Amino acid sequence: MPSSQVYPVSAQKALLAKVQNDDVLLQKSCLSVLERALSDDLLPGKQDIVRDATQTEVEDLVSAIRSILQARQDGVQEQLAELTGLRGKNQDVIAQMMVKVSEDKKHTLNKV
Repeated sequence: MPSSQVYPVSAQKALLAKVQNDDVLLQKSCLSVLERALSDDLLPGKQDIVRDATQTEVEDLVSAIRSILQARQDGVQEQLAELTGLRGKNQDVIAQMMVKVSEDKKHTLNKV
């Protein structure tokens, strides 16, 4: 580990300095050096990690939602195509049935 990442700190001196409100002893404890390193280096790095992880999760959610919506849209378009294809067939079936009923009626009248 690089020596720049090692922080010799006296927790005992820091606690005593805080309790006694002794700035000189607090300075000797080197706690302020560690606190500065944490706030300047560690926290921004952690924020970057959290931001990147959050962004990845959001992108995955957006992708999944887009896939679901595309599948739904494809299904609706397929149903629309089927209904459009059936639109004229119903009229043809009704016309054929009318012709058959008329023929049956004529045939029945001719027998009487």
